Formats: sequence, C-alpha cells, structure tokens
Amino acid sequence: MDKYSIYTNDPYFIKWVFQPDPLSEQYWENYIHSHPDEKYIITHLKEDLRYLKLKNEDLTEEGKKLIIQSILKKKDQSARIGRFRQAGIRFLRYAAIAIMFLVIGNIIMYMYLNKKFKTTDYASLENNIGINKPTLILSDGTGIALDKASNIRYNTGNGIIVDNRTVPIPENSNKEVILNQAIIPCGSRSMITLDDNTVVYLNAGSKLIYPSVFTGEKREVLLFGEAFFEVSKNKEKPFIVKTSSLTIEVLGTKFNVSSYREDDIVQTILVEGEVSVRMNDASLYKKSIILKPKQMLAYNKKTKDIKTNDVDVEYFILWKDGILKFENEDFSRVIKKIERFYNISIRFKDPLQSGVKISGKLDLSENKYKVFEYLKTLTKMNIEEEKENHYVIN
Repeated sequence: MDKYSIYTNDPYFIKWVFQPDPLSEQYWENYIHSHPDEKYIITHLKEDLRYLKLKNEDLTEEGKKLIIQSILKKKDQSARIGRFRQAGIRFLRYAAIAIMFLVIGNIIMYMYLNKKFKTTDYASLENNIGINKPTLILSDGTGIALDKASNIRYNTGNGIIVDNRTVPIPENSNKEVILNQAIIPCGSRSMITLDDNTVVYLNAGSKLIYPSVFTGEKREVLLFGEAFFEVSKNKEKPFIVKTSSLTIEVLGTKFNVSSYREDDIVQTILVEGEVSVRMNDASLYKKSIILKPKQMLAYNKKTKDIKTNDVDVEYFILWKDGILKFENEDFSRVIKKIERFYNISIRFKDPLQSGVKISGKLDLSENKYKVFEYLKTLTKMNIEEEKENHYVIN
C-alpha cells in the first residue's frame, strides 16, 4: 500500500479523481509526463475509481480520502488471492461500494467519456511550449500571435488587450472555467495582467495556464517554466501557483518561481509578503513551509530534498528587467539562462569548463555578441559560432 499512500494523502489527487477540472487535468498530465515511473500506479488507481463521482456537497474531502483508502485496502487484499476468487471479490467489492454510496445519498454513476471537461486539447498543447513564436491560446483554441516582449491585460472589462489590440473573450455558454494559455518560447518574454490585477512576468521558455476570470474561492494558475508574480491582495481568495513539484499559496505578495522541466531544482524566492509552499506529493499531515521575505526554497526533484536559505533577491528577479546578475554561480547555469533569453544553443567543448564559478552582471538588452565579449573577459574563454544560432565555448 505504500506506493499508493502519496496519492491517497494528496488532496489535489482526490479532487482530480472525484471532481476533475481543466486545471487539475492539465496538472496531472504534466505530473505523469515528469514522473513516467509513476504512470502505471496513477493510471490504474484512477481506472479503479473512474466510474464513481461524488457531488462536492455530499461528502468532505477527508471523507473522500477515507473512501479511496478503503477501496485500496480491499484491492491490496484481493491481489493476494487467485484470479478466479479475485474476480468474484472484485465484483462484491464494487457492489459493496455502490451500496455504501447509496446509503450516503445523492450519488451519481458516470462513465469516463461523460466528463464535463475534455482534456485531449490540454494534453496536446503541453508540447507547444517548444513552438518558435510567442502565442496566446484562448479557450476556444484560437491562437493569437504575440510580440517578443508582449503585454496582455484581462482586467479591462472589454475583452483582452493584447499588445494594444483588443481581443474578445470567447463566449462561455456552458458556464465552464475559461482557460487561456500564454506560451512564451525561448527568445521572448511577456507581462500578463490577470483579471484580479495580479501581474505576471513570464520568462523565456515558459507557459502559464490561467482563467480569463477568477471564480470560486481560489485564484489558481499552472506554471511551466519561470515567472515573477505581483499578486493583488484578496484575503477571501488565496492565489495559488501549481508546478509539477510544488504548490505555492499566497494572499498578496511578490515572489519568483522557477520550475523548468529540464532543471533538477525548483526554486521559490520571496520578495515581500508571505508564501506557503507545499510539495505536491506530501501527505495531508505534513505541514507547509512558510517563507519570509528574502528567503529562497529550493526543491530537488531527484532527491526530494528541500532547502531554505536567505538570499539577495536581485539575483533571481532582475531577469524581468532584462538583467542577469550572478555571484559564484556555475558557468553552465549562466549559459542556460542566456540560451533561453536569446533562443540559441551553446555547448562546452570541455565539460569541465561548465563548473567554473563566475560572478557578474549582464545587460541582456545588448546584442548577444557583446554579452559573449563580457563573458570572455570574466572567464578567459571564447564563444565561437559553429552554425546559425549554435555556439561552442573553447
């Protein structure tokens, strides 16, 4: 049962099983992609539960968790008997569960294909983070081309303002959550003002999934990549940023999140206010970590280790102003950020050179060749062009 416990204790997994919505569907699609070794457990666990759905008002989240744990316990017991008896016990198990749900009342049976939200489009769009032009994808699938340094505003009361153009919000006849996707490939950046006046600076090689209008008790977005958030205060509606590994919850504050798929470390840096950070696979009983201003939380996706320490926040947030500041940092990490900003590829001829520690400050608004010259001064290494947009460090 240990292999299931991280999911039965995860409130967001329970929400996904019983009350899926576009955000939870997109999150678990991305989680499975990032944790392929967990795919079998997750898909089979949901397969066992997908024929049952409870209305939110009928049972508490804790009640749903207990029901799932009960089902899994019986599943674990039945796995120890032969196939013939196992089939009979499975039938009786589901019959008993059905009776229990009827006693609870207000229970509905449903088939998987009758889900309120279709998830195919969201799953297929996951790969679009690699497209070569910045794009805003509306809820109806319409793609809006963006400038390399785009500005998007939702709090206008008159559609969406995209780079000084007015774009109508697709009609919402089904009263579903209208989700948008801002896809910002390497070489581009974007500033997005959300419906609640929260401002999001989206870095190169990133994607943000968010609603046109925040409804309900929470303001929730999904982030793939890096973004700086200036969250508008609303004590009644916490603002939640979900990544593949961490969930960050705030009421109103300024903070940076870096969660690139190719990076082993997920970072949350708090500038002002207070944030609560929680591992997505943590149990219900594990407390969240509270960050104070000028603190950073670093989560290692491979080892699951979490470290917090005081930092100079400038080193982590100046990217939104086109500045890259670093101190005693691996040359390879600086190069990775330069690659994303200019949408180029740089390799080390000698892998040992990647670990050289460097300190400095780069103005990325400059021509990339001027940046290369500055790096040569710092490292005494040449950056030479191999072919278009491909470079080697000698």
